[in-house]
Amino acid sequence: MFKKIVCLFAIASMLFATSCSNEELQTETEANAQVSFNISIGNKMTRAISDGLKVDQLMYAVFDQNGQLVTKKTSIDNIKFSATNGYTLSLSLPNGKTFKVVFWAQDDDCSAYTVSDDMNVKVNYTGVNNDESRDAFFAATEPFTVNGPGYHSVTLKRPFAQVNVGTDEFDWNTIYESGKIIISSSATIKGVADQINLLDGSLSGSVDVTYSLANIPQELLNADLDNDGIKEAFRYLSMSYILANNEKSIHQMSFQFAAEDKSTINLVDGLNIVPILRNWTTNILGQILSGRQHFNIQIDPSYNDEYIYYLNDGYLFTATENTTFENRTFSFNNLNAETHFGSTDGQLITFNDVTFTGKIWAILLGQYRNPSYVNYNNELNNVVLKDLIISNGVADQNNFMSVAVCAFGNTTLNNCVMKGTTSTADAKYIVYDLGVRNYSTATINGGEYGRLYFWPATNVTINNSKVGIIDSSISTIKNVTSSLVIANGTTVDQINFTHLTNYAPRVTVEAGAVVNVMNLINTKIDNIVINGTVKKFTYNGVEYTWEQLQEMNK
Repeated sequence: MFKKIVCLFAIASMLFATSCSNEELQTETEANAQVSFNISIGNKMTRAISDGLKVDQLMYAVFDQNGQLVTKKTSIDNIKFSATNGYTLSLSLPNGKTFKVVFWAQDDDCSAYTVSDDMNVKVNYTGVNNDESRDAFFAATEPFTVNGPGYHSVTLKRPFAQVNVGTDEFDWNTIYESGKIIISSSATIKGVADQINLLDGSLSGSVDVTYSLANIPQELLNADLDNDGIKEAFRYLSMSYILANNEKSIHQMSFQFAAEDKSTINLVDGLNIVPILRNWTTNILGQILSGRQHFNIQIDPSYNDEYIYYLNDGYLFTATENTTFENRTFSFNNLNAETHFGSTDGQLITFNDVTFTGKIWAILLGQYRNPSYVNYNNELNNVVLKDLIISNGVADQNNFMSVAVCAFGNTTLNNCVMKGTTSTADAKYIVYDLGVRNYSTATINGGEYGRLYFWPATNVTINNSKVGIIDSSISTIKNVTSSLVIANGTTVDQINFTHLTNYAPRVTVEAGAVVNVMNLINTKIDNIVINGTVKKFTYNGVEYTWEQLQEMNK
């Protein structure tokens, strides 16, 4: 199943004269030429989900080089094709003119699609899950100029992502031996487009899809879970088609599996950031039914080129374009998994009104293992940490930290609430709600923060915010000096600086900012500027006034 499918479709072998509204197309037939579109199936196809064999209706329309409709939609029914037989559509088109032809192929029994005369498709997602009749295909040719008889090959591909859920044999047998036989499933997928313009492939609309309970597929779901080139067999639990873009998008999903005894099993946790991609499959695989619900999510290249998106009991998002997460709650449930939000080339990832909750190793805004790990851009607006439990423990100099949200690259935080994080790490690790990595910058505008940690060679500005404790081993790495600006309107309960090199940090408390306690440990004060209010200073545990510290530094 899921062999790499080149989705080639054919059109009934006959000659059609175009019913053009343009007068020239109607009258000057002597100036026309026959243009053939051959659509063949070159690979062996077997009876399986997504074999395309249910497709028996073709629609097409002709457009000019400017995308204007020349001939409206024409339908051909009762198409029969196999892996060995091809079909040819021939059109009579005027010489010297440039055209594009748009195709759509579907199962004639499927009523989910409304195709307009100008080849826009409206999808009605109302219906049952595991519905193979929803499989459909499209293509738009590149512009071509008619100069006598012509021949074109056309490859039709799915505008959909196929979302599959499968469980392994051990999990299936565990449930079966307990007396439960899973027979049906439903699916909910949020924020899915419901319209596609077949001429340019663009999507529009946004709906929450709920496919109702229907019998699960009886075939096996084969997927290369461990990327060793060999596909493993899983029991199918769910299969759904949804419109998808050529660029990866992220969706929240949930599934319900019903047994013969009317009991149900829900799969909800951990499916906040499931990726989909046009003409690819997303496989959610693992021990799902028996209560463990540890699973992997991968985009399988069965439909398209070789690329796999792989998660191992964790979460990984890599942006290839600017991406926004909005009005989302990420609920984690695995202390051994880390979550990464990164990009391939500095794309901006924005979080608007997002909540992070549950149990996780850490939330990383970027990926430390990437050699260019500071090439990230993050913007967090009204982001909240709620009842967050973490488990990581890392060391920097003599500091031991357990950090909830770790920011790489350039990060802006606006009106966020990050406090109250707890950790399962050893007691020697201090728990931080937010950390800023080496060579990174952060600008904090408003909000409330519990405890923050800044690595060496960071540049941080805090405006109009309330902060509990700031810790840092402020030092210079490769002559990159750290700086911290406590700006107007900011209140900090306590700042702890441990300075371990011969370079002094740049620290500024601006007018209008208030720091209750500033603790300095082996720290030169040459570049410390106090224009605001610092109520108390200590140096190596002894209290001094600012004037005394300045005098000592002479």
